[in-house]
Amino acid sequence: MKSLVMPSKLWFLLLITFFLNNSIAGQSDTVLLKAYGGELFEEAAQIIEYSAGGYAMVGTTGSNQTGNSDVFVARFDQDLNCVWSNNFGGSNVEWGLSIVNDASGNLLVCGYTLSFGAGGYDMWVIKVNSDGQLVWQMTYGGPDWDFAKQIIAHPSGGFLICGSTYSGGNGGQDGTLLHINDEGVLLSQHYFGGAGDDGINDLLALDGGYVACGYETIDNTVNSRVWRFDANDQLVWDRADFLNQNTPRKALALASDGNQLCIVGSVTYTDSYGSFEQVLQLDNSSMIEMIEVQDYDFSHLDCAFADGQIYLAGLRAIWGVELARIVRKQSDFVYTGAFEYSGPYRSRFHSVILTSEGMVFSGSYQPTSSQNWQVFMLKYTSQNLAGVAGTPQFLPCFSIGVEEEESQLGFDLVGQLINPMGQVVVENFDWNQAAQNQQVSPGIYYLRGNTTGSVRRLWIGN
Repeated sequence: MKSLVMPSKLWFLLLITFFLNNSIAGQSDTVLLKAYGGELFEEAAQIIEYSAGGYAMVGTTGSNQTGNSDVFVARFDQDLNCVWSNNFGGSNVEWGLSIVNDASGNLLVCGYTLSFGAGGYDMWVIKVNSDGQLVWQMTYGGPDWDFAKQIIAHPSGGFLICGSTYSGGNGGQDGTLLHINDEGVLLSQHYFGGAGDDGINDLLALDGGYVACGYETIDNTVNSRVWRFDANDQLVWDRADFLNQNTPRKALALASDGNQLCIVGSVTYTDSYGSFEQVLQLDNSSMIEMIEVQDYDFSHLDCAFADGQIYLAGLRAIWGVELARIVRKQSDFVYTGAFEYSGPYRSRFHSVILTSEGMVFSGSYQPTSSQNWQVFMLKYTSQNLAGVAGTPQFLPCFSIGVEEEESQLGFDLVGQLINPMGQVVVENFDWNQAAQNQQVSPGIYYLRGNTTGSVRRLWIGN
């Protein structure tokens, strides 16, 4: 009987949360919630503010791709409407993880590729212009596996990339830092680690240099690690975390506020996962640290830090359901608020940025009716950190560059005709009316059926 009572209580709480939070989500000045994707899976990665306004995002798409998976790059306006999107990749696997904006409005994206390079997975960097057109692409690595995790502007010019490699270094997997110029030419590369598995996961530019975080394996134990460099790539200090030899820890993300540095990472327990958070002084003279043992089902994936407040973004697992979650704490880790996005079956925040208009998140969610993950974005301008519920309207995107084949639909279908940017072109489009086909420019579209609400991809040509 107890197993029957608990779900009913849970559903009652979820229903109450839904009705309360939908009233919040209905306020356009408080919450914007939009989802994008294709026919198969999409995974969001990093979102940034774009220099000319709005936002830019990188991620991975399994829909409408030229191979196994492709990297998508997309721009959005202030209201999270898709301005343009484009896919990049070859005949095999590509994965996108980080994005940066240069002074001319170009976007540089890093990740890894199995389609190009020297063999195995290689670090992959592409540069696209302000219209999303490819300027150049470069690979870095050797015959073994190499992965790029983060890209930022280098303090002395060009760009800095961090990641991990099996192709060079001191054995096993090593962390690595690459300095490239504006044309993608490799200027220098450095390795960090020993005979075990090591890696660098995040980078943060600071006055006079930059900071990197990741992990090293010492005496068969994975330890969190932080490195501080000057603008000439010279190591200023580094710190290894040896606090608990029985709980492997990896630093995943960085944020700064003045002379303080926030680090979040993962902790692996015997039967579960958890997260830790630290605050370091940039001069490394003192440290405040707290391990989130009381919240071991919360997984940090990103963080932001401003005005003495730390924002921890990721997911929380509850009764087998993953909920995207943001927690706000003071720099001494006193809790000041949190909210969860509880619309779809599973959701997670991958990236969070603090803007003049509030917090903006990129995330992925899995609807209850689908096995495929989709991308969603949330713009949250309230300071109350009340929860958000409800499934966002799905808008097709990330579809440029697909193989253009005419769809043969063997049945009547009437609905919204939507272009690859997610914009409704014709409200009540009837596929069987030839006159309507001739009035629409040739290209790839989506048709959302009026009756079923299902979305189908089609090619309209003259």
